[in-house]
Order: sequence, then structure tokens, then C-alpha cells
Amino acid sequence: MALTERSCIKRRLLLIYAAFGLAFGCSIYLPVLLNDGWLNVRVVNYSIFYDVRLILDPYVSKSTIGIIYTTIIVGPMLISADRHIKEFGLLIFITGLFASLSYYNTFISVWCFFAGIVSLYIIHILRKVSMFRPAGT
Repeated sequence: MALTERSCIKRRLLLIYAAFGLAFGCSIYLPVLLNDGWLNVRVVNYSIFYDVRLILDPYVSKSTIGIIYTTIIVGPMLISADRHIKEFGLLIFITGLFASLSYYNTFISVWCFFAGIVSLYIIHILRKVSMFRPAGT
């Protein structure tokens, strides 16, 4: 998104989001990848439950980590100048909020499921945008 943003300030902010997201994602994913037993998966109430140990656990609650993660994912979309990206970000946020309130224990798998469904909105965007562009451009 940063590469398509016209505003220099928004472009820089999006690059900061990207750098922070990379660092935060690595702090979550790499320890789980490198340490056996840090990820246990089981079915709870017909949904997948990810029991994850994180290096941030002694310092930050899982709820706070979830808020940071959501901000990193949704924040850039909501500050984008593109209306379609903002709408997509809002849909991701709404489904995340619903998953959090309705399926707290299995939030990760339920939100991923909803995010997959919401991703169909990208097809709608691409079709809508292509209707306004001449063929071959």
C-alpha cells in the first residue's frame, strides 16, 4: 500500500507499520517455529484452538498482543487513501470484533475463516475497478 500512496506522510506511516509488523510478526512466529511444544493445536467446540506460547507472554497479556496485531493488520488499511482498501479493512475489523466477542477461545481460527470469506471482497473490487478501465491498459 505504501508504494501506491500519493501522500508522503501516509507513505512513511505505512512503511513504519510494515517495519513494525515485520518485527512483531517475527517475534511471534520465529520462537514458535524454533521451539517444539510452543504450539499445540486441538479442537474446541468445533473450532481450532491454538495454544501458543509467546516470548512476550511474561510481559504482555494475550489480549494486548491481539490488539497490537489487529492494529498492525487493520490500521494501514484504514489510513489508506483508497476507498476500497478502507472498506476491506473495515470488514476485516468487524469480523475480527465479532470473532473476538463470539469465539474468544478459538478467535484465531474463526477470524482467519472470516478473513478468508471477506477476501472475496477483493474479487468485487477488482471487477469494479476493471469495469472503469479500457481493455488492454
